Amino acid sequence: MQVSTQQNLPKEFQEKIIGSIDEIREARKDAMVEKWMRGVDLIDRNEIKDFRLNALYDEYKENLDAQWREKENIAGLVNIYNQKINQTIPRKNPTQSIDDMVENLRKQVR
Repeated sequence: MQVSTQQNLPKEFQEKIIGSIDEIREARKDAMVEKWMRGVDLIDRNEIKDFRLNALYDEYKENLDAQWREKENIAGLVNIYNQKINQTIPRKNPTQSIDDMVENLRKQVR
């Protein structure tokens, strides 16, 4: 490992810094292994939810003007397909846009 600084440090001081950094890294690794062995969650579940929600929201913002974001009558399309196969008329299901799904997901996370 090399320490890059704008001012030249004595070699002995650089080695001390590198040694202390390595000690800190080893101590952190040991702590993570201890947590893992005891069954403690290494990542908080709320952090995972926040990460997923942020990714979903970013995708939502990127695709605001996309045509597929509009409400689709998926139930109607399925009905047509079922009618062709089964010659029956299934009951209609309510449709939900992605905006509504994101809103519902946000309510669950809170």
